[in-house]
Amino acid sequence: MDRSIFEGLGKPADNSQARTAHSDSDNPVASASTNATPEDSVMAPNSFPPKPHTIWGFLRTPSGSLDWSAPLEAILELSKQANPPSPRNEIPPPPLDDSLESILTRPDIDRLLEIFSQKYVPWLGFTPIREQENPLLDLVCCTVASRDLDDVNRALIAPRLQTLTKDSCAKMIFQSSRRSESIEVIQCLLILSLWAPVCGFSADFQDGRTLIASAVSMALTCRLNEACDKVAGLLDTRSRGGDINEADLSSVLDRTRLWMSLANTESMLCIGNGRSALSKRSPKYLHIFTLSPKLPSDVVGGRDLRLRLLAELYDSTEQGMAIPFKSLSKEDVDAWYDGMAYIFSNLARIGRLILPLGVVTDFDAFYFYMLNIIIRSCRLLLLYHATYSARAYFHRTGNDNPFWFRDVRPRGLNIIISWGKESLQISESILVTLLEMDVHFLGTTPDHIFTMIAFAAGFLVGVKFLILQGVGVELPGSSEKLLNKSIAHLNHASCAPDSAARKCAKLISGMVAIWDEQVAQRAKAKAAAEAGGLAGAGVGMGRGMNMMPGGVPSSIPMSGLPYIPLDQAPPHTSSPHVPLGSPLTTSSPGTYADYYSSPAASATLSAGGSGSESAATLVNPGGIDSNLGGLSSVMGHQTHQQQQQQLSGMNAGMSMSFNWMNSELFQEAAFWNDMFQGGGFSGM
Repeated sequence: MDRSIFEGLGKPADNSQARTAHSDSDNPVASASTNATPEDSVMAPNSFPPKPHTIWGFLRTPSGSLDWSAPLEAILELSKQANPPSPRNEIPPPPLDDSLESILTRPDIDRLLEIFSQKYVPWLGFTPIREQENPLLDLVCCTVASRDLDDVNRALIAPRLQTLTKDSCAKMIFQSSRRSESIEVIQCLLILSLWAPVCGFSADFQDGRTLIASAVSMALTCRLNEACDKVAGLLDTRSRGGDINEADLSSVLDRTRLWMSLANTESMLCIGNGRSALSKRSPKYLHIFTLSPKLPSDVVGGRDLRLRLLAELYDSTEQGMAIPFKSLSKEDVDAWYDGMAYIFSNLARIGRLILPLGVVTDFDAFYFYMLNIIIRSCRLLLLYHATYSARAYFHRTGNDNPFWFRDVRPRGLNIIISWGKESLQISESILVTLLEMDVHFLGTTPDHIFTMIAFAAGFLVGVKFLILQGVGVELPGSSEKLLNKSIAHLNHASCAPDSAARKCAKLISGMVAIWDEQVAQRAKAKAAAEAGGLAGAGVGMGRGMNMMPGGVPSSIPMSGLPYIPLDQAPPHTSSPHVPLGSPLTTSSPGTYADYYSSPAASATLSAGGSGSESAATLVNPGGIDSNLGGLSSVMGHQTHQQQQQQLSGMNAGMSMSFNWMNSELFQEAAFWNDMFQGGGFSGM
């Protein structure tokens, strides 16, 4: 990765730039402005509550650069930064008279079309609608299927196919007048929104949402959105004994499937991206693609079932994303929770239907099984959205309650803690499901699903940082092995260096490298402390020496990872970053170390919460040490007074202070007991 794209990280934000709605909530260490607005004063480094996205603080992105209220959009942008274009990938100008037939022989065209039919059409959920001549559709299908070619042939063929596809689609969008041509273009745009060409770098194919929006707009012009109602009317007429034209029914049914596929794709590309889908599914699809006690016995029936299940899933997810957190009144909190609970119950019902399909079906098993990743990703996004919305409410209102999560107790439930635990479990289950997928088919997965996978992996890494820096212990379980095996699996599935699977693997690898460096630095600091006679001093340190805020080391072995060299950090007076050589101190209230370890540290493992930057040796009198004996070994079997004396000596020797550990949250037994008991991490 190109290291230059991260050179500006950590520099004070340019106050001359226009402030956006999210500009103050995109960086956990946003610089304080001299002409601060009321919003700035709420989110100043020494204020509470901490920002609602600090689970991502380990990434150290520039202020205002990423909007974590739209997490998949942020992950997508982060992936672009982690996978910058290279000059060698620029596509050369094509011959003026280029055509599919001049690039490929007829047998090669047929071979690529067969590959597309076998591996990619099942993702669409319908068989593409074809007339006698479909030159553009053939071109697009061959372009996507060319990713399955060997490296040599792909390098020779794919660039020309990609350039020809781009030019041909642009002409057809503006020149097509006949309905059949429009249907062909709509299908082409749908396909390209799911799979970007993997040879070369062209912005025309990087934003699937723009392509699907164009396809939906054309489909509305062609009135494809009315096809579902027409089918329902024809079926109703037939059920009452009336005569219908079966050819007309078949034709309208094909257009219904096309519209459903368009709507499902647009929903997938918009959910978690801060956008609303333009397309709407008619509820009559429930009566057209009905559920049966028996599995479909043919491919068409199986694809209809997937169209319906995805439609129900996205309908429920979009409804959940629209549920606001209005206020802390009992009525509003209960209504918010009841709405989310209803959505989660719907997802559970759909999940029960989806779960066995991949192992009981006789065809398209891979495509049925992949539904498990999609539904779990949607549930994770909903949990993230719900917790983020609740946490953001405190941010918007300037509420400085350090125990904010106690105020969100619908029906008496400590729901933030419960949802945080579930979010962690789901993020791991997504990666487990990924590892169970057939690697030979995984490379055919639509590009955006890899963004969902990267989000789950990033969430897991963020939780690991919160636990390590907030509690002082590493997350129990197999998360590191799970992440590393996922990276290897994605790389194995990759068909080209710039494929979505490879980009996903590279991004996750970068996140894991930051984690590994954090652990190595902590181990080094612990060894140094023990060598100096300070047994146990290194355990739980959120920042070892030469560690930046957020646990990011001053050097990362993999170039291009997001980090800030300490010698490039701005002065403490203008930014919460600590310049090289400056001790981390909390001798006065509101200093950097106090803020990032303070009252809401690890208050939630979901999007809301705490200072992910907190350094922590666990000192919690009357709390976790007294109730969870397994964790008391973090500081040995010392009394609280002995621990404090030991820490005082350590601080004097290392020019550091851990006054933040006297904050209310770290002495609050109820929080830690809730977090670690009753199905929490202690049982993992």
